[in-house]
Amino acid sequence: MKEPVISWPLDPVTQKSLIRWLKDTPGATLGGSSVGAPGGSTTQIQFNDSSAFGGDAGFTWDKTTDTLTVGLANANATIQTPSATAGDDDGGGLYLIAGNGFGFGQGGIVSIDSGDAGADGSTGGDISLSAGVGVGNRGGHVLLVGGNGGGAGPGGDITLTSGTGGATNAAAGDIEMTPSLGGGSGRAGDVVLGRNLTTTSRAGNFVYIPTSAGAPTGTPTTNTGRVAMVYDTTNNEFYIYNGAWKKVALA
Repeated sequence: MKEPVISWPLDPVTQKSLIRWLKDTPGATLGGSSVGAPGGSTTQIQFNDSSAFGGDAGFTWDKTTDTLTVGLANANATIQTPSATAGDDDGGGLYLIAGNGFGFGQGGIVSIDSGDAGADGSTGGDISLSAGVGVGNRGGHVLLVGGNGGGAGPGGDITLTSGTGGATNAAAGDIEMTPSLGGGSGRAGDVVLGRNLTTTSRAGNFVYIPTSAGAPTGTPTTNTGRVAMVYDTTNNEFYIYNGAWKKVALA
């Protein structure tokens, strides 16, 4: 069966087809509809701006690097899903999902990186992951889920890394996991580490703490209501700092 052929008449003056003429003629009209010129500047993504093409310097796409840029310097950008406005509807969700690998290919990486400070002594950018406040029910969870391994391949890692301090003896950033207080008589949230596995012969699902080759001598930073801990691998002693280093010897 032959495929149908659509022939567009040529303009007698320009010798261009109708489609080519519409493409090359900004503002051309067909059937009462205006084609219109793109809004904004090169790389700016087009959107409906009061029934006209619009572009904005804070919303761009770089086709060479496949980079979507939202926002401007000295301003915060927001990517937001809609809130519920009626009945018992849920608010809109937001998922950042990297693609699956194929064959021996690795799954895609999701990386959330804050910006580095300028060279003149400013602070590096923070990363804040906060769950929503519950109303008449528990607060929301913060879930970070690595990709599953395929075949004999390992699952993906979840790495939390704070920023490095500046060159002039500045402290590195902290990693804080702080559960919120309950509402009314509700309990505060917990920090839960590890899975519910009780097998004594398991080779994983452990919580690792820092070590030192000898007794610790430094004074930890104060975090009210919490204590620092370290394990002395030379003398097999476990230390907790409570105004001074307190130890327990382990056989």
